[in-house]
Amino acid sequence: MESSRQILNFNQAWRFHRIDDPNEKQDNYHLRQFDDLNWELVNIPHTVRLVPYNGSGGTNFQGLCWYRKHFQLETEWKERKKKLFIEFEGLMQVADVWLNDQFLMTHYGGYLPCLIDITDFVQFDNLIAVRLDNRNQPLVPPGKPQQELDFTYAGGLYRNVHFLVLNRLHITNELETKDSGIFVSFQQVSHESATIEINTNVHNEFAQQTEICHLTHELIDSQGQIVVTISSEPLPIKPNATMTFTLEMNVRNPQLWHPEHPYLYTLLTRVFDDSSNFVLDDLSIQIGIRTIQFQLDGLYINSEKFFSFGINHHQDNLYVGNAVCDSEHYRDVMKLRQAGMTSFRSHYPHARAFMDACDQLGILCIVSTPGWQYFNEDQVFLARCYQNTREMIRLNRNRPSIILWEIALNETSYNEEYARTSYQIAHDEYPLGDKCYASGDARMPYQRTDPIFDVIYFETQFPLPENKRPMWWREFGDAWDLNWTDQVADNRVKREWGEHAMLLQAKRHQQSLSKVMNTSNPSVCGCGLWAGIDCDRGYHPMPFLGGILDKCRLPKFSYYMFKSQTFDPKMVFIANLMTRYSPRDVTVFSNCEAVQLFRDDGEGKGWILVGEQKVVSDGNLPHLPAVFESAYDQCDQRRLKANGLVDEEVVCEHVITSPGVARALVLTVDDCGRYLTADGSDFIRVYATIIDEKQSTVPFNDCSISYTVQGVGTILGDRAGIEANPVRSELGIATALIQTTLVPGKIIVTASAQGLKKATLEFESVQLKQKTVKGRDLFEIL
Repeated sequence: MESSRQILNFNQAWRFHRIDDPNEKQDNYHLRQFDDLNWELVNIPHTVRLVPYNGSGGTNFQGLCWYRKHFQLETEWKERKKKLFIEFEGLMQVADVWLNDQFLMTHYGGYLPCLIDITDFVQFDNLIAVRLDNRNQPLVPPGKPQQELDFTYAGGLYRNVHFLVLNRLHITNELETKDSGIFVSFQQVSHESATIEINTNVHNEFAQQTEICHLTHELIDSQGQIVVTISSEPLPIKPNATMTFTLEMNVRNPQLWHPEHPYLYTLLTRVFDDSSNFVLDDLSIQIGIRTIQFQLDGLYINSEKFFSFGINHHQDNLYVGNAVCDSEHYRDVMKLRQAGMTSFRSHYPHARAFMDACDQLGILCIVSTPGWQYFNEDQVFLARCYQNTREMIRLNRNRPSIILWEIALNETSYNEEYARTSYQIAHDEYPLGDKCYASGDARMPYQRTDPIFDVIYFETQFPLPENKRPMWWREFGDAWDLNWTDQVADNRVKREWGEHAMLLQAKRHQQSLSKVMNTSNPSVCGCGLWAGIDCDRGYHPMPFLGGILDKCRLPKFSYYMFKSQTFDPKMVFIANLMTRYSPRDVTVFSNCEAVQLFRDDGEGKGWILVGEQKVVSDGNLPHLPAVFESAYDQCDQRRLKANGLVDEEVVCEHVITSPGVARALVLTVDDCGRYLTADGSDFIRVYATIIDEKQSTVPFNDCSISYTVQGVGTILGDRAGIEANPVRSELGIATALIQTTLVPGKIIVTASAQGLKKATLEFESVQLKQKTVKGRDLFEIL
């Protein structure tokens, strides 16, 4: 059945202009008559200015910029009196919006969507203009000046834009009020049965007629089969009125959602005109059937105790800053989940695509109101904080991955009134009693004596008496050894610094994780490493380097240390590069029962056993690394092999080879199973690896590698003066970002470097499935 609700792509063919001169006149930039053909043509998500590998220290653009889009309506939208909306997923961070010369609104805040009803302002040919300002805004949360901030407000239309076409009678948008949209809750859940309560808010915007309608819900499994269908009684909705339909759905033998098996159902809701049985609106959402409970002895998911190792993560990527495409969000979540991470937290709500991936791949989510080490008692600032809390709950309340609403401003000395008001808002927006959990710091005295929040963040410097509240160790693993200014620390290392630095980081992370697991407080339910992936920040000239993945999403040794704390799949990894500078002691990470280490015989005839070690626990962590002392001598061996054993059988292996003279390049694409979409903004990483004649990576050949592209792709950052192409290799690998155009087809990438055999790789981008809104500049591109 064709959908009556249309959600169209509105990302393509925007005109963009950055204001580099503060004296530039902008009085007519919002007018239709202004000629913008000399402005840059861009696609969304888009950043105001690309940044080099190191975009920290306040070097990101801070100022004003403009976006303009010419678009056309389809004739039937006017003829059938459709309701039309534009939804911006994220505008950084103060946005003024005009449509056809008419000022519509100002939106404050960069981390939550903005929905604009344009029905009464559109014509056949239209011009929407958006002015963005990402300068310091003390009354716009987070509010902290960027030169003092631990992340960046990179700016721009950095998240997706959608165009919605609805009938006059439709399901309301969840951001409008706490009662709007669809709200799914679970009244009873077991492996045998589940009872789902579904509240659906419907608005009749026909000015002069009462509509009698009914709705249906279909629960569809992952194979596309309908599991349950329920229907409401026909009910009248008066003109310009809303009505909430409440129905219960009983599911037999449900597949329950859990981080280890994140099963998702599709809930399809349809609203029918009762007389004609015409579908007035339909909306599909994904849900996971599960229960969560925070108790004084831990977190329970579906009545089973679960302790979560997790990460903190910023929406930040190489060159593009915050303007991350949907496929990249998925890849980030997949890489972190493969490292064994089962929860995520940040300092603001993340993009919809990132949250979708958490639902799909099984990462629990703590959603935070935007804030970091800043509080302002001005009523305007407070009102915006409260509204952010309301909207982040409305936006994400149906997600199975959500376990906590972080309503506190992170690491901030807010007053008790703010804490109590925020707590009340959370429970008002999510009025399900013990199914709603609000979290925050315990650093204020009133929080330690009589905690307000349902779950308190554990901090060793702010101890909380036992048996007060369930707790979460929100940030662990990061420290600076000397002072705040220099921030020298053995957990903050660049991958290119080599194995000694990476082994130090892995050891520090291992010690920190063991300390978390050794806490005597049984109320601690989970923990989050600060942070999962290296990222830029405002207050320091060096990026944060404490991630287990670098900015190119290449793993450091810590990645394998964390992965070895899982139980499946079985893995083994030799943390050694086998160069003349490598440690003689060989460290092996594994989650098997035992590890064998072999070296070759020097003649290529076989393997010689170096030793075998059991993989033991320290009483806190299940799998400590095996360290084989004096096992490596570069002079008499070329290869090492590690076998992982379970029940004395080899279940996995890892072979490494000592690198020789650099001879060639080889290209690989980092797709994580996600295809490349020809939408003009999607991009993917391509790695050029320097290899010797035996195909081994040559880590210390840091040559300059040049990329070229043929076909329907481009090199992101090429000729932008940010050293994106050519690019210097780091530990034997040079990374390029390949971006699509609006035309699907073959993309041929070639990498070359002086003295090395060049490499070529071919892959394809696919047609964008989503329908796009027509417009002047889109016609020009195609």
